[in-house]
Amino acid sequence: MLGGLHGGFLSSYAENALSIFGVPFEPPVQPVTVSLCFEYPAGGRTGVLIEGEAEEIREADRVQFVRLTLRQEGQQILIGSGVVRKVPQ
Repeated sequence: MLGGLHGGFLSSYAENALSIFGVPFEPPVQPVTVSLCFEYPAGGRTGVLIEGEAEEIREADRVQFVRLTLRQEGQQILIGSGVVRKVPQ
């Protein structure tokens, strides 16, 4: 809408980034989102690269706690956290 990014798009993008730590596990696991919490400190714009940073806060046997930030041109457009469950494939 008018060159802006909808919060639903950003949350979907962020949820994919949240699961980034699940890729290298042996045996392979399917990350399943248990909990999400997002805030939008600024609006995103179309046509501008989105950069993300995910930080693992804690890992237990089957769950991970992750903090996440999305930025455009150095400005935070989404900050949040989530819990991901690791389900064996």
